[in-house]
Amino acid sequence: MGLIGTVLRGVVALMVVVGLALGAGFATGFLGVPSAGVVDVGEWGEVTEDQTEIVTTLWVDNPNPIGVSIGSGLKADYEVSMNDVKVADGQKQGIDVASGNNTVELRTYVDNEQLQPWWVEYVRANETIHLSASGSATVDAGFESVTVQFPSMEETMQEDSAPIIESLSAAASEAEGSYGPYEVRRAYAEWASVNESTTTVHFVYEIHNSGPTHVPAVPKGFEVDVQMNDVAMFEGGTGAMTPKNVAENATIAPGETQELVFAVQMDNEKVDDWFRSHVGNDELTHVEADVQFVFEVGDVTFRIPPDGATYECDFQTAMLIEQQDRTDCGDGGSAGAGHASLAPAAAPRP
Repeated sequence: MGLIGTVLRGVVALMVVVGLALGAGFATGFLGVPSAGVVDVGEWGEVTEDQTEIVTTLWVDNPNPIGVSIGSGLKADYEVSMNDVKVADGQKQGIDVASGNNTVELRTYVDNEQLQPWWVEYVRANETIHLSASGSATVDAGFESVTVQFPSMEETMQEDSAPIIESLSAAASEAEGSYGPYEVRRAYAEWASVNESTTTVHFVYEIHNSGPTHVPAVPKGFEVDVQMNDVAMFEGGTGAMTPKNVAENATIAPGETQELVFAVQMDNEKVDDWFRSHVGNDELTHVEADVQFVFEVGDVTFRIPPDGATYECDFQTAMLIEQQDRTDCGDGGSAGAGHASLAPAAAPRP
């Protein structure tokens, strides 16, 4: 059961309890007390450029022979936060039901403008998602008003994994190996900095000169292309891209090792597009990352890796969908064609 559904179930339970309390007013026994429950604990609804909808469906059974309002004075409201950033809230009040069985939809909207502040906290938490929801209900019976606060519900996902930076590290590590005088001994990526407008990743390479002469320390070209569900997230290098820690004309002496750090930035406005694609794909993201650089020594060009390598992996969350959050990014992904997606296989047609 999803977290938001759990809170909404509490809202519905309170409606029933309140109904029982007010049932004393039905002294003649002519009117019965409506009951309610959850049909669908919560699912993603319509996704637009401005907001992402969450829909929870309730059932309400009115045993009375006529339509009865279960209170223009009854109000239930709730909110959802991710990494301590409130991303959604909703309210339902004045619920009228006809005789018999009815369904009621409660709609919560994720404010897409809050996704960038959430992304900042998500990166700072090393991609751990802390999801919380809380709610309250108020009943005004005309002569008395009662408000009950629900205890906050919390859930944590990706606590032991960081699929985005792990996929970038895996893409960088495809360069490890020997290329003429150049020996890439270690390569990885790490989060560098993040604010509401920009996210910076450092690609770090430890390069050893195994040749007999000095070689350039700075490549002539450095290219990065990271796609998440076909949304271009990190891109860099349309020619020479100087490492942030080495002078452009620096060289590596024979037998020496030089660390190169390349800073690649992302405009955080891209987070909105990616989040909508993630939700629309059953909370599944497919990552494709390409990293390649080029050294020139005299008339000889060394491409690292020689033919390039697209690293692919998937990660899946479980915010509203009943599934396990999981990932094969890092050691479980693959370079080149043939990556097996985490997405379940389609059911055979009858």
